[in-house]
Amino acid sequence: MPWGPHSTLSPGVVGKPRRRRLIVIVMSASLVLTTLVGVGLYGLLRRPAQAPTTPVVGGSSALNPSPTVGADLKSLVHSNNPVRYAAAVARALFVWDTMSPLIPEDYQSVVSEDADPSGIETSGLVNDLASYFPTTAQWQQLRHYKTAETLTVDRSYIPAGWDPAVASDSAAVRPGTTAVTIDAVRHRTGSWYGRSAASSDPVSFTVFVTCRPTFSRCHILRLSGLNTPLK
Repeated sequence: MPWGPHSTLSPGVVGKPRRRRLIVIVMSASLVLTTLVGVGLYGLLRRPAQAPTTPVVGGSSALNPSPTVGADLKSLVHSNNPVRYAAAVARALFVWDTMSPLIPEDYQSVVSEDADPSGIETSGLVNDLASYFPTTAQWQQLRHYKTAETLTVDRSYIPAGWDPAVASDSAAVRPGTTAVTIDAVRHRTGSWYGRSAASSDPVSFTVFVTCRPTFSRCHILRLSGLNTPLK
């Protein structure tokens, strides 16, 4: 029986803008390009993200008090530390509860409302988020099992592959732009025929952010594909 649209469970076990987008920079350096394409950087490619296939959904966990976005949800932490900010984004993507009065779009808005203020990357970010959040039908299926998710962030770091990407054409990268890779474990809980069930599995992805001096604080630009991070 399905725990969600793409997982199984047995009893007791669950589981032309002024500056071109960054991917244009790395296209002039074949080695870097191979690396980026290999890890699936949807977040900086001049094409839409792939259609959602994995029912990974989001929520919110701000590190400091911040304005409420919706019922039981708060805005992303306001910070100029890209690593700290990216960790907050990660939690916003993976903390949710299908039994709450919220819908997937509510959880998604926590991230999308903190998008690139210039608007250059906003539509791309919305496409990226679609691959992390479930459809309404998937959400209802998960709700049938009273599914909820939380996240444990094991590591947040600037990947070694980021400097070569920037060095290939640093003039086209807005100051304060950084890639932060997240290594974490997502935990699912729910009910299986009246019995409690739970599972845990590792997840990894890259959050692209721009902070000072371009913006007064960090904002999210794009996301890599799930489990295809920049290393």
